[in-house]
Order: sequence, then structure tokens, then C-alpha cells
Amino acid sequence: MNKKFSTLAAVFLAASALSTSAVANVTNGNYYRLKYSTTTPTSTEKYLGVDIAKTDSVVLNSKATGSTVSAGTDTPDNLLSDRYFWKVNKTIAASGDSLFTFTNRKTGKVLAFDAKEANAIISGGAVNTWGWKGHSSSASGIYSVSGGNTYYLVEESGVVKVKKQTGVTPPTSGMLALEEDVPAAANMSAKQLNEKNGGKGFELAFSPAANGEKNLFIESMLRAEALHDGSTTGTFELDSDADHAPVVSSPAVLAGDTAFFAVSGKVIENAAKQKVQYYLVADTTYFTGLGTTGVVFTQDTLKITKDAAGKITKVEPAPGRVLNAYRFVTSYNYDKASMNIEVVGLQAKKTSGYYKDDVQEKSPASGKSWYVYVAELSDRKEVSVIENATAPSTKITFKTGSAISDLNTKVAYAVQKVKDDGSLSKYYGANNASTNKDSLDVASALVPATQYIMIHEGENNYSLYNRAYGNKLDEASGAYYKTDKEGIYRINGTDYKLTALTTAAGEAGKYVGYRHFSDSEVANTSFTLRVQSIAGNSIFIASKDSSIFAANSDGQFFTVKPYDSEKFGYTSKDSLSRTAYMLVERYGDRHLAYDKANKFVLSKEAYNTQNDTVVVFFQATATEGQYLLAYAQTDEAKGKLASTSMDGNYIIANITTGAIEKSASTAVAPTVFVFENEKNEYQAEAAGHKIITLASDDAMSITRTDDNFASLKRVGQLRSAFEAENFALWVDTADATDETKPLYFISTKQGLDSATVKAGNSLYMVSVEDSTANAYKWEGLSRIAFIEGKYVAGTDSLELYTATDTAKYVKKHDNEANWAFALNPDGGVSLQNMKSNQYVATRNDVLVMVKDMDQAAMFGVAKSEVIPTSNGAIDAVEGVSVTTDNGTVTIQGAAGKSVVISNILGKVVAETVLTSDNVTIAVPAGIVAVAVEGETAVKVVVK
Repeated sequence: MNKKFSTLAAVFLAASALSTSAVANVTNGNYYRLKYSTTTPTSTEKYLGVDIAKTDSVVLNSKATGSTVSAGTDTPDNLLSDRYFWKVNKTIAASGDSLFTFTNRKTGKVLAFDAKEANAIISGGAVNTWGWKGHSSSASGIYSVSGGNTYYLVEESGVVKVKKQTGVTPPTSGMLALEEDVPAAANMSAKQLNEKNGGKGFELAFSPAANGEKNLFIESMLRAEALHDGSTTGTFELDSDADHAPVVSSPAVLAGDTAFFAVSGKVIENAAKQKVQYYLVADTTYFTGLGTTGVVFTQDTLKITKDAAGKITKVEPAPGRVLNAYRFVTSYNYDKASMNIEVVGLQAKKTSGYYKDDVQEKSPASGKSWYVYVAELSDRKEVSVIENATAPSTKITFKTGSAISDLNTKVAYAVQKVKDDGSLSKYYGANNASTNKDSLDVASALVPATQYIMIHEGENNYSLYNRAYGNKLDEASGAYYKTDKEGIYRINGTDYKLTALTTAAGEAGKYVGYRHFSDSEVANTSFTLRVQSIAGNSIFIASKDSSIFAANSDGQFFTVKPYDSEKFGYTSKDSLSRTAYMLVERYGDRHLAYDKANKFVLSKEAYNTQNDTVVVFFQATATEGQYLLAYAQTDEAKGKLASTSMDGNYIIANITTGAIEKSASTAVAPTVFVFENEKNEYQAEAAGHKIITLASDDAMSITRTDDNFASLKRVGQLRSAFEAENFALWVDTADATDETKPLYFISTKQGLDSATVKAGNSLYMVSVEDSTANAYKWEGLSRIAFIEGKYVAGTDSLELYTATDTAKYVKKHDNEANWAFALNPDGGVSLQNMKSNQYVATRNDVLVMVKDMDQAAMFGVAKSEVIPTSNGAIDAVEGVSVTTDNGTVTIQGAAGKSVVISNILGKVVAETVLTSDNVTIAVPAGIVAVAVEGETAVKVVVK
């Protein structure tokens, strides 16, 4: 006895009041249904099982009655499902009580819960071993003792729940009254057999296993087919979905729960080019040592005759066989989860026959049957037939050990069939909503028409649906079983290879199949469209005036404007979405349109009678970065996509004529386009000292004037001692959250005393359009100023100090100190302020703010070759600071490095190794160069 079980037994021993009326009439290792009756076993019967889809949830279901099936009911056949059967193991405690565990046959999980009151969800928790009292006990039901508490099951509003009672004595009422129940062995219909594999068939396992000739019962999946009367008199149907006792008028011997066992995948083409199915049949040959009843099983065809309307009029055996040798009866033993299989008849040569095909039926003796079993010979084991009154000891079960119920349903799959020779078929795909074909050379993570999503239908049954069109791949949908090869599964008796391609669930897989532009890309990205695969040429969609054409010239730059989005594919379960866009000229307001002359043009007016604005989907191909321009159908009155948003029209480039055309012709392949010259509308800059020069006059650069305004000046226009250094501004990242539009601080330490610099302060370039003071205006426009502030590391904030009261305030990244380097269509960059979204312009070398980019100044940004000095301070590199005072230079953040200080003539005036992060060195007054080991030398002024 294991330790956990022994401890629990001791608890039950302490509860001596529970030592009577324990259920005892169960056999260890057998399967039982747990039947609940409200008062007596004859009242409304319900059965404890697990939910068909959420197999950890315990349910209590009854038989469905009447025309309306309500929640908590099931069909009689379903109540015979494995999910309602529990393997019972019983141990007798020292008190004499019986302790039980219950293991579900479908899931293999023990009835075990967490020690708390909750819905009955199987969790593998501590509540896992049960006492069980019968109906005669005042404490009927099952209960479990854990941690000094008693747990038991109840039903509330159709939901099974776990309840808790303090102490080790179970309640005297309220518990689910459960009794063991075993349905009598019963014949299985064709429908019941085939439902073992999602309605497509069943697979068997034998114990002991045969090791001689092939066991044809387990070599392939089988499909049961019952013969019954057709809709027209004198016709018949072979039905794999036939329920119990199908009626057959002729031949009468085929009435009842009997079935032919069709061999899945074993179909041949006869001389008449007809597809012919093979079936299992008892042969006329037999194994040596087993007598004439020890027959061998083989596979053969049936002769099926049909009338002009395609109705079956006759079913006959192949020559030399009898029909009953094809016919099987399967009886299921619910307590053992095993079955007995009988052959209805064998065949023998006619005593008066002269030809090999002269055979007659051989029936078993009265009270006996022909049972399928494993004959144990001296040197091998063979599957054969034995004539017996009772079933043999051979255990035949449904093959369930390799069933899979935990496949990944969060990805999209490429699907291939494994052919008979072991090779793989082409990939499955779809080009409409009704057809799936294994005809593709490539399955792509970029193209949803080549992908399938997997839907868990309950237990080990799954369905595959094409992502683009939503149509079900029936042949690869059903019960899934593992094989010995990675990624290959057996479904309906056929092996398929599933390869995960891409994430299907959530935002990560939402836009597969179509180019999607983020909000930032819509606002900040432009591109040209080049025709792919034009040897030796670069053909673009180009424009002149308002005309659009294809040419080996500069392409028309476009931006996109979202029109509408829609879900597509298997919309009830998948997340796929696509967005249709209008194409708009960059820096303009004209849209791509299709005019009444059936020509593409650029038009300012959307949806007028002359020009219809073009709306397109950028449809992905199997090659990264290559797209088709699929025409989108719109409902202009609603401003939405039409219900049929794609009609097969594409924008194509006619290389011969140079025309851009609209074509739905299947004879003309859609043109593949590539996004070329794709770029953000904003320039990124590395942090560092930069010179920002006027594009039209690179001798003019932005600098700080003595009154702390920003202005354009030339070298030599200011104090001669600092003339080059005044133009080096520190540019550093303010916000890189949007990589298409990075934001920057522009600052300088010039004009600040050493104490202020040591405190970490700088002068930040800001727009001052919030001010109404005339001093901050120039020609009525807001000026640009430098205001003292400090960047607070870790807070993502900048503290700026006002000029009037030095009170500090915190601004986030939409503040007046944040700048973007906007790419100007006329060349260079324009400085855009994030507070006002206005641009920097010049008025007589004074920097001011204007609303439109076409009025903005254009600048160039370059790395400064001169490191600026201040009235005593400079940041040499990030983390290293050089400051001056009267007769001294202080170096911070360079411990362990050597430093050489030289005067303006190059003479070394000091040389040492820095022993700490804050070292002050005495040097003569004047301009000196400070060279810290591994860093660029900087010049400073020492008073």
C-alpha cells in the first residue's frame, strides 16, 4: 500500500461509524457506469461521466426523451460512450471499509479534485480516494476525507459540484446516490462501430498479439457497412451509418446487427475503370494443426449490381466464396471494454462440385458460433476461427492507446497525405469555398489558402478548415492517432503529415495573407510599387500629371489610407482579418482612381461620377515581400466593403503597352508587385554631438544666442574663441517607442556655469508657442528658445525650468522639447515639434514655427568634428564629464583610465592615471586639450 493511500485508510479507520453497508459487488479492474437515481434505481436515471469537449469537467447526464433534448441529456448510444465508464479499484481498509478509486475509460484520468468547494473539475488533487455507500445506507453516495474534512458530490441546477463538510463523517443526506451499473453485452451496429473513429471507421487490437501471418483485422482501419432495404422496392443500400437491426427483405440472412468490414484505403480499379472496395472475408484455406475450421482471413471484393439509376439491386460474393463469410457480428462487453467477433458463416467445397468455385456455406453446430480468436500454436500465434459455445479468452479491443486529445490548435498547418509507398503527396490547398486538393508544390506561412486550422471537436476528434475559404478538409478530419513518425498522424485509416506553419490564434496570426499597415506606418510610411521579375528592367507604377502608367523610370510615391477591414476564412473560429486601402500620392491629396475611360489616374475627388477611387488589398504571395494588388469591391453609399469584397479583379502592368490595367481574366496572370523605396517619413539619428546646417547654405548652422534663443549663424559671426564649438548640439533619443517616428532632445551646456553642469542640467531647445509675450514672437510667429532643464533617468520625463520663477514642471514625450527629423520632399529634413506638430522655419536667420512643411526650412544633420566647450564643462562621452574651474580640470566617470592634458601648443601640462570617478587636476589657465584613455580629446577653457 502506498503512503498516501495508507494515510487515507487510517483516516477512514478513525471514522468507525462508516463500517457498514459499503458497496462490495464490484470486480477490481472492471469498468462500471455510476448511475444516479433520485430515490430508487427505477426513478429517472442519470450517469456520471465527463463532458464530450471539456473532458476534465464531470457531468451527470440522463437519457434524452421526446423531440426536444435539453441540457444534461444524452442519447442512449452516447450513454454507452467510454466517457461514462469508470475502472473501479477497491482496497479494504483495516476498519473493514472499502476504499475506491475511479479511472475514466475515455481520458485515463482518476476522479480526483482539489480540496475545496467548486465545480467538479478533475484536477489530480488530494481528493482522490473514496468511500462508497449503497442505497440502503443513510449516508449513500461517494465521499473522500482529506485534511480533516469530508468532500462529496452534489448536483445543483444540472451542474456537478464538490462540497465540503468539516470532520471525517460524511453527511447523512445530500450526497449523489451512485450505484454501479454494467449494461449487458450487446451487438454493435455499423454506426456504433464507425463512431469509434469519428464516424469513419474503427481500429482493433488483439491480446495475445498474433506473430505469424498478417493480422488483417489490425493492419488497416476497418469500416462497418450494413446492408438494408433502399428507398425503392427491390433495391438495397450499403450504409456505414446504419443503426441497429436494419431491415433487409432479401437476402433475409442479412437482417440484424451484422456488417461487412471494408478495408480502409484498399480500393482497386477494375477492367471497367470502376472503383472496387475490398472487404475482410474468411478464406477456404486453413492453418495446419487447427483443422478445417481454423481458416485464414483474406481480403476480397463483393460483386455489387446497380440499376440505371445507380441503385444497388444485388450484392454477391466473389467467385468461390459465400456471402456470409464476409459478414461479422460484433458483441461488446462493457465491463471489460472488449468485444467478441463472430463470422456468420464459413465456406466449403461442394461435395458434388467439379469446379473450384463450387462452394457452399458451412454453419456452426447448434448453440455454437464461429468466433474470431488468436490460436496459440507451438511456434506461433495466428488469427483464425474457433467453433465454440462461449467466447474464447482472446481479448479484442478498440485501438485507443495512441489516440491524441491535446494537439496544438493555436497554429496553422500545412497538410500532406502519406502515399502507399511512404512518399508525401503535394500540399493541400483551396482556391474556392468548396474544393480542397493536394495539388500545391509549396505551402506557405504567408498564404492562408495553403494553411489549415485545427478545431477540437471533443475527445480525440479534430477537424481541419482552410484558413482562406473556411471549407472543411473532410478526409483529414476525424479521430487522430499517433504513429511512430514525428508529425504524422493516422486519420480515418490514412496517414497525414501536419507541419506547423504559423500562429493562427490572436493578434500574431491576424493579418496573415495580406499586407497590413500599423497606424504609425499609415501616418509615416511611403513607397513605390515595382513590377517583380522583369529581367533587366525596373518597371514601376509611375505618373505624369494625372496619368498612371508602367515605365522604366522613377516610381510614383504612395502612402496608404485605410478604407475598411473584414474578417475572412473560417470566421467563427479563426482570427484572420484583412484591410483594404486607398493609394494616395505622397505629400498630396490625390487618390489612385479608375476613370470613366477605364484608365487609372490620380484624382483629387473620391467617388464622383468621373473617377472611382481604387480600393485594394495587398494580397501576399508565397514569396516574402511580393504582393498582388487585388481589387476590392465597395459599397460606396455605406463607405464599407461590399459583402463580396473580392471578385477576382487585379491591377496588372501591361509591359508591352505601358498601361496599368484592371483584369479578371484567368488567361492573364496577376502582376506581382514589390514595395520599393519603402521608407519612413522621419529620419533616425544616433545620439551624439551634431551640427544642424541649413540645406540651402551649409555655412549656416543652428546655435544658441546670448539671450537663449535659437538662431542661424555662420562660423566667425560669434565670439572668435568659440566660433566652431558653438554649433555642436547634443542630440539624444527622447522616445523610440514608435520606430517609424523617433523623437529627440536637442541640447547644449554652453552658457551654464560649472555647478549647474555638475547638477546634470542642460539647455534644451524648445518651441515657445504657448507664450503670448511679444518677446517670444518674431513677425507674429513663435520663436525657438533654449530653456534650462534636466532629464530624469528612469522616469521617462524631462524637467524644464521657467524663466520667471524657476519652478520646475514635468512633461512627457509630447512636450515642447521633443523634435522629429521629418523628411522633406524637396530634400533634407525639417524639424517638427511634437507639442504643436509645427515645423521650424527661418525669418532673417531667426528660427520660428510654421504650420505647413512646404513653408519649413530644410536642414542637414551631420556629426560634429569639434567637441564643444562651455564656461567650464562638457560631456566627453556618455558617462564621462570634464569640468573646469579656476586653475583646475575635474574629470568624472573615468576611474582607472589614464589622462593627458596639453596646452594649445601641444605641450603636456599634466599626465596621470585616474584613481577614482572624481579627480581634480591643477593646470595653467587657457585653452587645454583633455585626452581620456579610449576617448576623443576635448578642448576646455580654464580660467
